[in-house]
Amino acid sequence: MRLFLILCVITLPLIADAQTRHYRVKQQLKDLDVLREALFDVTGKPFLYTSRSKLRAAFDSVATDLQTPQTARELFTAFAFLTAQVKCGHTQIFMNGRLIRDYLIFSRTLPLQVKIVGERMYAIREVGKDPRIIKGNEIVSINSKSAKDILTKMYELTSSDGDNITLKQHYLSESFNFFYFVAFGEQDSFLIKALDDQNEEIEVNVASVETDIKAFNRSYKKSPFITYGGSSKSFGKLVTDRSSPVQTWFLPSFKYAKGAKYHGYIDANMRRINKDESEFLILDLRGNLGGVIQTYLMGYFIAEQDHIAYMEIGNTEKPAYRQHYKRWSKSYLKVRLSSMLQDASQLSADSVGHFYQILNRPQVEQCQKRLVVLVDGMTFSSGSNVAANLKDKAGAIIIGEETGGSYKHGNTGQLALKLPKSKFQMVINPVYYSNNVDLEMGSSGLIPDILVDPRFEYSKNNDPFINAALDFIEREKSKVGE
Repeated sequence: MRLFLILCVITLPLIADAQTRHYRVKQQLKDLDVLREALFDVTGKPFLYTSRSKLRAAFDSVATDLQTPQTARELFTAFAFLTAQVKCGHTQIFMNGRLIRDYLIFSRTLPLQVKIVGERMYAIREVGKDPRIIKGNEIVSINSKSAKDILTKMYELTSSDGDNITLKQHYLSESFNFFYFVAFGEQDSFLIKALDDQNEEIEVNVASVETDIKAFNRSYKKSPFITYGGSSKSFGKLVTDRSSPVQTWFLPSFKYAKGAKYHGYIDANMRRINKDESEFLILDLRGNLGGVIQTYLMGYFIAEQDHIAYMEIGNTEKPAYRQHYKRWSKSYLKVRLSSMLQDASQLSADSVGHFYQILNRPQVEQCQKRLVVLVDGMTFSSGSNVAANLKDKAGAIIIGEETGGSYKHGNTGQLALKLPKSKFQMVINPVYYSNNVDLEMGSSGLIPDILVDPRFEYSKNNDPFINAALDFIEREKSKVGE
């Protein structure tokens, strides 16, 4: 017993210190220098959506704040804010071990999970043991902060292309409690105001709860933003619904969408599609975060060989802090090789200046169907690129919500960077891409021809996106009969 008390006296202060441990100012400023170079000099074109002067001013402001030692949460907040200023959905910062520990072990969290739909927040399950706020109730405010103010703060700490927020809404729905902790710190209790099923305001005061570590790990591992569209190597699924004369082709990810096996999958399904008697094909790209550029797939819908995109390595010089990048990875080697080829390719027919032209691959057996493409905020990167090209070059009708990625231009390449002192992991993108589409620029995501109001919950039998597509098809068919 005496030994136990001695150990408690020794370890409890250490635990408390671990919870509030701060980085040294010198460490913080070192990481700030590495981050500055990564965003200013290594990123392909960092000033597509923000000006150099604005980004520099943001760094100067944060540098002043970092003259005071910061906790892991405070430092992550500062670096996440700077990363988001580039407004590139591919450029991300991830938590380090200390921040994970502080969140999971030393802090308490909201007694509910939140899903963001449109500009509103909804409870995913009951609030603690209080039955007054249940799944599906809209959350109006938390601790006197309105839903709008909460989301605005969280948007500042997450990345997307340009002024797009639909990608951020899906991302924050996956990790709302963590970003609430990052944005507002630990809180002992929560005054939650919500609207019940009768649209009457409810007010509940509940205590914070310990974070469910197992649930956090399960959610993290299954998050589509971590698995990049899912861990399954299935290419997709073609469904023919005889009750409605239309085929629906689900393509949830382009992560593994390349090679002979994938091309065979595309060929086989296109034969099935063309043999079917239906007039329309619904191509469902919802949740497709991208992956491989789809020159082969688009070749079935675009008959002429045309430029799908142009790509350029933004900076072929080695960064001063190159030792902090994960070298010998596929992404690193690909970028370095592309950089060398780019410098030597001025006489190549595949290059224009420092740009690589990416061409679609027209197929002999073209798709004979009228095309409807479904998109949402998680249609990103090459997923958004496919939707934009099919609209621009194949006359596809786009239905859904604004895509989460720029269909016009952005940065990619995805080099892994570890900030040397804090060990925060980052993804930096040295490759600039420009999609060859003649479409009016929105906030940065592709704006659908038919917008679908997102809902909190829907089933396979009551899918508002599919319903909107079927309604459009019925209207088009009725025009023929007039």
